[in-house]
Amino acid sequence: MMGPMIEQYLVANCLYVIDEFNILYKGCDKPELKIEADEMFNEIDITVRLGQPFKQNAYYTAGESARMKKAKKINHDLYIAQRDFKIEVKYLKNWISSANTRQQAKTGQHFSKILIG
Repeated sequence: MMGPMIEQYLVANCLYVIDEFNILYKGCDKPELKIEADEMFNEIDITVRLGQPFKQNAYYTAGESARMKKAKKINHDLYIAQRDFKIEVKYLKNWISSANTRQQAKTGQHFSKILIG
């Protein structure tokens, strides 16, 4: 029998994170949220929240790129060995680029292609 697929875990975890954020930031106005998102929050915050349900089975490799390159290993932000889940997290900030646009460098299609294969 095959275990749950990565998509099932991620949907459940993301719904929990969305609910957590709705509770944490209830009553905040847009300027406050923008400061929080742009200055106080980063990719590892999301990575840890996605890995929390896996408890001690989660291996976080975010920020280890130099060590991983030296060891010639592939770096994933979150790795769950028991399920062979390798998760790369991208936290796209909401700021104006050097091209004076609010667009990210890569499109959503680019990331969707990477995630879905």
